[in-house]
Amino acid sequence: MKPVSVFLAGSLLGVCVTVGVFYLRGPVTQQLLSRGAAGKGDVKVTVPLRSNERSIGAAGAPVTMVEYSDFQCPYCAMFRTETFPKIKAKYIDSRQLRFIHRDVPLPFHHQAMAAARAAACAGDQGLYWELSDLMFSCASCLECQGVMELSKAVPLNRQRFEECVSSNSHQPEIEQDIASAKQLNFQGTPSFVVGRTTPSGVDGIALVGALPFEEFAAKIDEFIGKTTAAHR
Repeated sequence: MKPVSVFLAGSLLGVCVTVGVFYLRGPVTQQLLSRGAAGKGDVKVTVPLRSNERSIGAAGAPVTMVEYSDFQCPYCAMFRTETFPKIKAKYIDSRQLRFIHRDVPLPFHHQAMAAARAAACAGDQGLYWELSDLMFSCASCLECQGVMELSKAVPLNRQRFEECVSSNSHQPEIEQDIASAKQLNFQGTPSFVVGRTTPSGVDGIALVGALPFEEFAAKIDEFIGKTTAAHR
């Protein structure tokens, strides 16, 4: 997956700035970043996975990370544009981690559901990550520009894409993602499950908030270590 800054080079939409920059100040952010911090007791969870998950990384990776996210959530954008590239470089590219995105469009984010549907339709053409990265990078543009206008920066077959979005064909998958978040009692976005990859899903812990890379890395390393030890 190419960073969106590269993908959009030369595009008229390259003027979009990383939305996280506008939300990284003040006590509210600090409270969010401290939620789910290491040392407060891990909440153990088990999450079944579907065959059609939106994923990146080796299917046989020993550890899986599931993200529950909203395309208009500023903290989700912060994670995807700042923290995720580090996770990808260290763990996904080395085939140690499989990353899965699940949609939890919040009702007060008016473009979030449309964005989730559009990203899924882009996935039908093999361009899921290109469009999802673009929308996270330009999350502050979604309300004023609209998802369909923003998506024109991605080389999609427009007719096929627009027909897919209009049909709401991916709505059942999105509803399954929302139901999964409710079952895990996630109250906001972004939230995550990180754990050992199993034949049917993920056996791990819940993490809440746009945590620093170091906290994600500590948990990923812990599960990699456990998996390696189990196979010795």
